[in-house]
Amino acid sequence: PMTLPGPRPGLAPAGTPRRWTESGGSAQEERNAMSASSPTLPARQRAKTNTGLSNGLLGVMFFLSSEMVLFGSLIFMYLYVRRASPIWPPAGFHHFGWQLPTVNTVILLSSGVTMHFAFQSLRRGNRRAMVTLLVTTIVLGLVFLGGQAYEYTNLIGNEHLTMAGGTYGATFYTLTGLHGAHVTGGIIFLLVLLSGTLQGRFGQGSTMVPHAATLYWHFVDAVWVVLFALFYLTVP
Repeated sequence: PMTLPGPRPGLAPAGTPRRWTESGGSAQEERNAMSASSPTLPARQRAKTNTGLSNGLLGVMFFLSSEMVLFGSLIFMYLYVRRASPIWPPAGFHHFGWQLPTVNTVILLSSGVTMHFAFQSLRRGNRRAMVTLLVTTIVLGLVFLGGQAYEYTNLIGNEHLTMAGGTYGATFYTLTGLHGAHVTGGIIFLLVLLSGTLQGRFGQGSTMVPHAATLYWHFVDAVWVVLFALFYLTVP
């Protein structure tokens, strides 16, 4: 049978890179040469984002967006129940008093102001002002929770308004109680932030966590303004 002639000794097959032929066809040398010509990146280079925001801050924003959906669905439920009821409040129940909730609203909104300036103080490098304003925010948050607990005690003990008494009490305690739980979580967050600030972990070069805490606290303020309008100002 007829056979095709192979490559002559010492010659590489057609199409073989010149480096292969000159080095005797060493695949290891070929890989080494390619690795040497490849660009290298620093081991601790931080990834860049298109938004200019850190991944942690974006995570907080997504979390707050999910919380908006949660409160939005519950507020829609309350409005639907109120619209479907022939009489609101139901017979036997009175309107909620507005005096104590108004004071509570002023307290909570004031805490939002102190939290804002606490973060701005940290950005300017004024740690002492940051700590003072942060402690003020925590105290105002605790006063708000105390006022809400006092209101609950009065409604349950004197007005006999409970969650099991009907949709009027169930919707009120569900929404305001969920908000109170968020305020409690926010205070714990602020205590962690306060501890980290005192230990020097947060400063001008590390503001992601303080920024996240500020956004969360403003979210808590905004939700309460909506609930205050629904339960104390716009009830027919």
